[in-house]
Amino acid sequence: MIQILILYFIASSNAKLAAVWLLERHGDRTPMIQLPDVEPLTNFGELTEIGMKQLQKIGDFVRTEYIKQNEWPLEYSPKKYYFYATYMDRAKISQLSFAHGLFTNSSGPKEENGTYIFDDGLQPIPIHSVLEHNEYLLLAGLKCRRALDEIYKIQESSILENFMKKNKETIEKLFKLTGLKAEGYQIAELVDAVRYQRFHNLPLPKGMTEDDLREFTSLYNGLTSLYTPIGNRNYCEASSGYFMAKLIKEMKEVISSESRNPPDSHMLLSHFACHDSSLRFLIGCLGLEMAQNPSYGAIAAFELHINNEREQVHHRDSADERERGRDRERERERDIYNPRENSSVSKSAASNVFVRIRTDFNIDNDPKRLNLTSFVPNHCPSNEEFCPFETFISPWKDLLNQPDDSHWFNEVCGMNVSGNNTPLIAATVSLAAAFAVASIFLVILMVLNFKGAKKEQQRK
Repeated sequence: MIQILILYFIASSNAKLAAVWLLERHGDRTPMIQLPDVEPLTNFGELTEIGMKQLQKIGDFVRTEYIKQNEWPLEYSPKKYYFYATYMDRAKISQLSFAHGLFTNSSGPKEENGTYIFDDGLQPIPIHSVLEHNEYLLLAGLKCRRALDEIYKIQESSILENFMKKNKETIEKLFKLTGLKAEGYQIAELVDAVRYQRFHNLPLPKGMTEDDLREFTSLYNGLTSLYTPIGNRNYCEASSGYFMAKLIKEMKEVISSESRNPPDSHMLLSHFACHDSSLRFLIGCLGLEMAQNPSYGAIAAFELHINNEREQVHHRDSADERERGRDRERERERDIYNPRENSSVSKSAASNVFVRIRTDFNIDNDPKRLNLTSFVPNHCPSNEEFCPFETFISPWKDLLNQPDDSHWFNEVCGMNVSGNNTPLIAATVSLAAAFAVASIFLVILMVLNFKGAKKEQQRK
């Protein structure tokens, strides 16, 4: 079953879908641990053929659900579609599989004579990514010191100790049946290796029953949930703040584009291939508890809906009138983000966008959606189906006012990056400095060797 957590930014029945951001876990992968007495793995943590098919199917679903229903372009355009993956191969291949389902074989580029450049009309896409040490957008919870400090607190607290005591018999049974031992979160990886056997119709370890597997799966879900500090502000800002700030900034750009008359062109769909931890960080920080760890292909979909009924600005031939019209446009854009009580424009602009949260969306069967807006603590008034956009983003407003990226990395993430540069630049500078020192050292050695050889020749 493929899970989707859908976060809807919606105004009313007259609202239109302006853009969508999809945060999705990669597809089925091989385990991180080799179990004894089972078929040896040739690679670890790599996307499987099943995983590729999962993401292709989801891409096909998204094409129907979003692109066709909203009459968006069926052909790829860098101004309309954006694709990002973490540095891991399983995320990148998941992204390619998703795009292959999103764009059919008849949507690829053509030559002047009308024939497809690639076989079957394949549509190539660019995948944006970064190096491992720079992946703070989707894996900040595993890198930022402030986030890791909160995880260490859990490991050193009685919470983990009590969990281990409560599940002592189950853990000992797991160790006995697999022939392996593990500590902390590695226990979840051990259970993951067992679940891989069953999912791929491979034999379970000798003596393990289906009841044992269900018991181990419950242990797995409990342990992964334990490592997600729900509602912890320090953890949330460090683990998800960078992504949320980027997301909200892009949403505001879409709102600004849509507020113009006529609306400007903007990005329609952005897809991020990530990991279960990425989704756990974000969902936990939104105040939602998940009954189980995000499955392969699980999605958090952020939809931005804007009411079509907006104030029309008419431009006349007079230059003064055109300038006054532009002033009114600029005023509207300011009021969307900073409403003023005495501004009649601000009330209509601020009421254009709302949020509604839905979950339990199953692609394999009939859709089953459950509204969860009222269950998000401190985000929206209870019992309200629709939540104003400004109310929903209010917990993240402190992060939206960061002067630059380095301030976030220093103050929020706790990585102590100097200057106005991101870790990418800082890492590049460090690498260049190391290379320069090594080069100088090599030159000194060459000079010393040359002088030594010259003296040796003189003695001869």
